[in-house]
Amino acid sequence: MLKPIDSVAVRVSDHLVPSTVIHDGHLYTWGRGFLENSDARCPVHLPTSFRFTNAALGWNHALLLTGDGEALMLGHHRVLGNPDKISSVKHLEDSKEGVLEVVPGLEGEKVVHIAAGAEHSVLNGLVKTWGWGEHGQLGLGDTCDQTSPQTVNLGQEVPNEAAKIKVYSGSGFTIAVRTPTVLSQT
Repeated sequence: MLKPIDSVAVRVSDHLVPSTVIHDGHLYTWGRGFLENSDARCPVHLPTSFRFTNAALGWNHALLLTGDGEALMLGHHRVLGNPDKISSVKHLEDSKEGVLEVVPGLEGEKVVHIAAGAEHSVLNGLVKTWGWGEHGQLGLGDTCDQTSPQTVNLGQEVPNEAAKIKVYSGSGFTIAVRTPTVLSQT
């Protein structure tokens, strides 16, 4: 029997979407199959040595955050962060392949907040986005897709290291809320 749940992340839309629960650092998923399983009607444990503290769910992917500030992705078709797989997605539309991978390009960075849109992902510390960009939701000044995290320019009024930033995203948009932090002069 499970103890009280530490963290729950659920996304609901008109599509078949997975659900996840993090319990004592362990990840359980059900609904649309992420783990080469058919759609699961009850929680399935993801066997991994990582201990998770948070999850954010997109349409075909999830972002996962560890207590050490490492971001991982569990993605449908292994597309996220892997440009070699993008062209094969159209041929694998019914595939349930899901693979847990460390988000590339973040070596030495501590991630403190994650968000997932339908087909794009957002991290903070510095705000970094990648994925589907058709509506400009990546915040990079264009509508191009990105296969690896790109830093979003939030302006120069408050240095990013002197601010708390929370990120949120939906199907075709992203919101970053930046709260300035007063730096001590001593």
